[in-house]
Amino acid sequence: MNIDQVASAIKDKGISLTKARKSIIDVMLKFDRPLTGPEILNELDGSMDESTVYRNLALLERIDIVACLQLDKKGIHYELKNPKAKHHHHHIVCNICNKIVCLDICAVSGILNTLSKNTGFKDIEHSLEFYGTCETCA
Repeated sequence: MNIDQVASAIKDKGISLTKARKSIIDVMLKFDRPLTGPEILNELDGSMDESTVYRNLALLERIDIVACLQLDKKGIHYELKNPKAKHHHHHIVCNICNKIVCLDICAVSGILNTLSKNTGFKDIEHSLEFYGTCETCA
């Protein structure tokens, strides 16, 4: 994913790509993992105040460009969604060093139709994260 793809997805939602949003997205694109708000602020190195960052992250989440993840005791993390992805994905988090690895699979997606059929629920969502000890910390 690159800035042009994200900019196009934002524009498709009728939202402009401001300098602040571009800076936040540039930071998120630099990393191969979800980031916390303080990590994003640190990477911006004082070029933007905290409220501007969080206000833009909230907007990007509302228009489905960014996913907000609650990773257990690790706090809230933000991750760019791939506009071309057919499904979401999950993560595995190291209990020692907090390394986060994206898993490009969703083993739960196959049961959502069955759940809907058996319970009558519609628009079912789920959240599933894995925790363990990474290779480096083992």
